[in-house]
Amino acid sequence: MKANKILSSIALALTVILFASCDSKFDEINKDPNRPSQVQTPGLLIQLERQIAYYYYDSWQGLRMNGVIGQQWVQRTYTEEDRYDFGGRTGTITSFFNYTYTFSEIANKIITLNEEDPTAAAYGDTKLQVATARILKAWLLIQNCETFGDVPYTEANNLIEFPLPKYDKQEFIFKDLIRELKEINTSLQGVSRGWTAGDNLLGGSADKWRRFANSLRLQIALRMSNVEPAFSASEADAAIADGVMRDNGDNAAFYFISMGNPNMHPKYDTYASRMDFIPSWQFCNMLFGNDDDYIGFKNPFKGISDPRFIQFVQSPADQAAGNPPPTLSVPIGLVGGDNDAVWSYLGTDAVPGTRISYGPTASRPDNILPKPVQAAFWSTLLDFPNVAFMIAERRGNDRSYFQQGIEASMEVWGVPTADAAAYVSAVMDKFDDASSEGKFEMIITQKYIHNFAHYDQESVFEYRRTEYPKSVVMPGQQTGGTYNNGNTYKFIPLDGSTDFLQRMKYSVNEDVYNKDNRAAAIASMGGDEQSIPLYYAKKYRK
Repeated sequence: MKANKILSSIALALTVILFASCDSKFDEINKDPNRPSQVQTPGLLIQLERQIAYYYYDSWQGLRMNGVIGQQWVQRTYTEEDRYDFGGRTGTITSFFNYTYTFSEIANKIITLNEEDPTAAAYGDTKLQVATARILKAWLLIQNCETFGDVPYTEANNLIEFPLPKYDKQEFIFKDLIRELKEINTSLQGVSRGWTAGDNLLGGSADKWRRFANSLRLQIALRMSNVEPAFSASEADAAIADGVMRDNGDNAAFYFISMGNPNMHPKYDTYASRMDFIPSWQFCNMLFGNDDDYIGFKNPFKGISDPRFIQFVQSPADQAAGNPPPTLSVPIGLVGGDNDAVWSYLGTDAVPGTRISYGPTASRPDNILPKPVQAAFWSTLLDFPNVAFMIAERRGNDRSYFQQGIEASMEVWGVPTADAAAYVSAVMDKFDDASSEGKFEMIITQKYIHNFAHYDQESVFEYRRTEYPKSVVMPGQQTGGTYNNGNTYKFIPLDGSTDFLQRMKYSVNEDVYNKDNRAAAIASMGGDEQSIPLYYAKKYRK
């Protein structure tokens, strides 16, 4: 997979300053040639892609909101979010809610320029440019919908006509986004002239953008499998027929390239001087091929050690030197003091092995850092491994696509060929012997493993739909093993939850700026609690 260069100079050109004066000559000399008054569409596109790839995958929205909820990550010190307490993170929640609409304004500008400025066509087919903006707007909107539930949609980003936009129902949004993506697929039929610059996500290819749109259609359709199974199946099949991602060359993944803003991945920045997050005990234990007897989890891949684990936790330099990888981590859901005690205990001679450690990263080259914290790591909006697993599910636990998904994941993570082949062979043997539900569990669990670090939100969204993997610890259950002179711990959420966190509460700012519409949405959904299931969730309540 090649990393396209980030066009920093174009991205920085987005700063626009306009001067006004009665004296035309004075106006002319006040035009800064380095700050153009009209931004070109490639500059807008690279800015939009970079903003998405950075802010949805950083330590705030990426890890504290999704990484720890999905239990692939655990916080080392401040464990409130691990235990469902976001009361101290209202700013983080507000930012996440607002990103959809702030970034959509950049997409709208791309559309407007293609409609009003004939010179925009110089940077790619206008149909493609408009379609690109619409696809990214759809992706942004679904992030909000799957995080909060009912959100502004039809009246959003139109301050003149709708200064206080209404909240649309989730089921309407899901179906309308499928309609929107269908239209985009049609609009791109026969379009071959791609973006000339600015597209770090898909290299400017019109065909790849069309396949991304259809793959997103497939994803949205399958989310509805619990609540509208016939519609879900029909729309998923139609998306596949129209052409989805075929291999890793189609991945909608934004590759950062080096340390230093704006070119470095946010996780590299997160770990610059500290180490707040590591993979959880639960996630690592599953990758080791173990059961979790404390919660009754029976690992569908029991006895098979996952070669991606090394890619997750060990630097290329240590791998080349043949050094053993670190293996020790702490379980999800501990209070801060207990977390510190367990971490300290794991560092004693009484416990064999080395603790997993990611930081600090500042000024350190990627070769001596594990992939998830490298400056040149990637952020995934959707990729072929996920698409392959979705097709496998839709086609009755299809063996071929399940295997393709695992093999593509191995390629994405750079697992050595021999190790990947041995793992795939062992997994497929278990798949062949599994029941229908067992096969489905394997598909979703493999998706969960693959999405670690570069696509954490998908693990959360899919858990709500499927309630897999079963390695996730429920409130009240024992979390992890036995530590510190026989101590054991339970996962007790701070918000009183008795189940997996189902959604985020609405932004508190909305109570100030759009109070009535927010209140109407809360009434429609049956409350604003984190326990309210979303439209597509397995626990959905009508």
